[in-house]
Amino acid sequence: MTDALRFSASSMAAAAHGDDSPRAAWLFPGLGCRHVGMGHDLFGRPGAAPQLIAQAEEILGYRLEPVCLEGSGRKFVPARQEAQIIYVLSCAYAAALGERGLRPAAVLGHSLGSWAAAWVAGVYDFVTGLELVTCVEQLLEELVDGRDLTMGAIIGLDEATVQSLAAEHSGVSVANFNSPAQFVIGGPGEGVDRVLQIAATLGAKQARRLPTNRAVHTPWLADVVERLKPRLDLVAWSDPAIPFVACDSAGELGSGAELGSFFSDFLTRPVRWESSFRSLCHTRTSQFLEVGPGTLLTSMASFIIPTAAIRTATDCLDAAP
Repeated sequence: MTDALRFSASSMAAAAHGDDSPRAAWLFPGLGCRHVGMGHDLFGRPGAAPQLIAQAEEILGYRLEPVCLEGSGRKFVPARQEAQIIYVLSCAYAAALGERGLRPAAVLGHSLGSWAAAWVAGVYDFVTGLELVTCVEQLLEELVDGRDLTMGAIIGLDEATVQSLAAEHSGVSVANFNSPAQFVIGGPGEGVDRVLQIAATLGAKQARRLPTNRAVHTPWLADVVERLKPRLDLVAWSDPAIPFVACDSAGELGSGAELGSFFSDFLTRPVRWESSFRSLCHTRTSQFLEVGPGTLLTSMASFIIPTAAIRTATDCLDAAP
């Protein structure tokens, strides 16, 4: 199973067959993409995807298929398990696409999706990425849960207004700049609720709390970042074999050292998804592939650059080879 643990080995081999068609940038979703039925086209298929899933199950000690396919709606899944499964499925989709001869022009992950993007770029092996995702979740459980933190979504107001509202309430920050009129804020529950109330009075189409007790991508995770760094120092960071775009700066990171630095800080830095997506359009390609469960990033893209062409991994796997 060793050969399946690094995406670069299979993808480079597939690319060697001489596919000259324009390459798409691969986008990896984060929390929020989970739904019952996710990964249905991965379980039981031949090739690298089930090998990765089996490897993950051996490490994690539970089966992924029942968690993904059984139930209805958006059933409750513990945060640690949700993060682990999204990472594993995103990597499994990437492996299946690699076997179809596809290779990305660049990779970009939305928050949690950055870990799978780094694996596809060849920065570390699959197991290392899974261990790091699990380590982050353990630290969040230990240091953040129970601190009366939360996050909220605001849709329909402009960036300047949302930033001004957050700045007026102590401890509240803008955590996600997802599209020209879609933002996520984070901080203490009372402050977040107050910002959401004001946003609604200002005409926001949506201003609601998200079902979380964390404030990811805000300064409230500084202690998590500090505790995470010793674990990150143990990673042998490889230079990316595929251009990796950082979701906090929209910049391309060209070395393993830069990737290590990115992951050391990105939990306290906002996700600037709109600018990152635009950067890829301007510098790399206007074609995109959402590699992971669901269509969350596909829906965001239409509000950022409506002319961008975006498909999902499921679309590609359903198409004839």
